[in-house]
Amino acid sequence: DIAGNSIVSNLSSSFRTIFAAGTSSIPTSASLFINPNSLFANGKIPTTVIISNVNINGTPAPNGTVIAVTAQPAFNQGSVGGVISGNSIGISVDGRFLLFQTLGASVTLYYTPPDLTSMRPGSTATAVIQVASVDADTRPVNLIGQGSLTLFATGSASILAIPSTLVANGINTASVTVTVRDIY
Repeated sequence: DIAGNSIVSNLSSSFRTIFAAGTSSIPTSASLFINPNSLFANGKIPTTVIISNVNINGTPAPNGTVIAVTAQPAFNQGSVGGVISGNSIGISVDGRFLLFQTLGASVTLYYTPPDLTSMRPGSTATAVIQVASVDADTRPVNLIGQGSLTLFATGSASILAIPSTLVANGINTASVTVTVRDIY
């Protein structure tokens, strides 16, 4: 040690502890289905997220099992965020996560992307929906599933006016068509 005492040669760098309350039989995995899995990132258009096959060591989780869901950077730091909504039972003590109870080892919820309309035309971002098991205090303790979706900006826009010139007499009119396209 720093005082100059010799260190015992058979040191152990591990220790044992008991499970935290409520963590002995929590879900260990889940599957995600996101439809559609690509969205215009305007902060308004939601998509459906189905979390299924929520199980505990290969056995379907019983009805009422609590899971936590987020799109914020949490287990996956690369997520751009967004809003999770649906038939929630509340917010986790980790405020990034919304809590849901399973029914038939599944949960259906909604994801709305953040408003990223300032992204450069043609660019994309990735949102990651993360599902976690929680302890008795609703603290997310383990990532059990995740799914990602692509958020895109406007690819291009064009304006067509017919006729393209008018006499400024307060009577003449033109038909203006604006076509906005995504990157696809």
